[in-house]
Order: sequence, then structure tokens, then C-alpha cells
Amino acid sequence: CLIMILSNPKERCQPPLAIQPLHQPSSNWHALTRRITPKTPFYYGVLTTNIFCRPTCTARLARRVNVRYFPTPSAAKAAGYKACLRCKPDDELFIGDAEEVVMKLLDALGRKIRGLDALSKEVGVTKSYLCRVFKSVMGMTIGEYVKEFETGGKGEN
Repeated sequence: CLIMILSNPKERCQPPLAIQPLHQPSSNWHALTRRITPKTPFYYGVLTTNIFCRPTCTARLARRVNVRYFPTPSAAKAAGYKACLRCKPDDELFIGDAEEVVMKLLDALGRKIRGLDALSKEVGVTKSYLCRVFKSVMGMTIGEYVKEFETGGKGEN
């Protein structure tokens, strides 16, 4: 690795091939910069801090040359990275994907489950998180959605 640095100082040392991450760096970087949930789940580690995160983490984004991608939290840990304290990527109880939460909620609404308490218990998240995620993904509140759903999308006259 030292020879590589001396011959080309702009190149960085790469981790061994056994822990080389996913093969889609451009689409992974796109997901990171847009803070969107990727089609293929991945985690990213930052070389300068030795911390790994979810792609949707709100922490400041590192420079692209310092980012490495991993398919699982255990792969990132095996490479020597620590879990981010903000997004908690190794927390198995965390439902990370907002779309997954919304899909569970829509399924519960389709089964005629009503009331914020019952819905949040059914989905497995807090009421405030459920409302916040639903509004950010759908662009309307749960109440507005239910009203539109029950009127068949025609609204009120």
C-alpha cells in the first residue's frame, strides 16, 4: 500500500478483497446524496472516522473518496467500523425504511384498523414516528389519507 501511495498520492489504500463492498458505487452514492432508501439495501463506512451508517442517516456526508459500501452491518464491523450513534445501523429492532412503515400502515388501514394507537401498535412504531414518516412519504396526514380513501378519492363537495 505504501508503494501505491508513493507512486500516486491521490489514490487511497483499499481494504482487502474479502471485505470489499458492493459493486454499485455510483447508484449507492446517488442514494447517499439524495438520502433515499436504495433498492438494494447497503450500509456505508467512512474511512476517516471508522463509523458506518445507513444510507438515510442525517449525519454530514463524507467525501466520496472516504466512503466504502457494505451489504450488512456485520460486514462493516468485520472491516473495523463502529456503528453510528445517530442512525443505529446495527439495531435490529429499528425499522429503517420509511416505505416499509408506510406499506405496513396501508395494509392495516386496508384491514379496517382505525385509531392512531391501534395503527402504531400494528406497525410497531410510536405514534409520532408513524405520523411523521407517513406525511414525509405520502405528502399528507394519515387522517387526510383515510378521508380520501373512504370517499373514494372524490373529496367533499
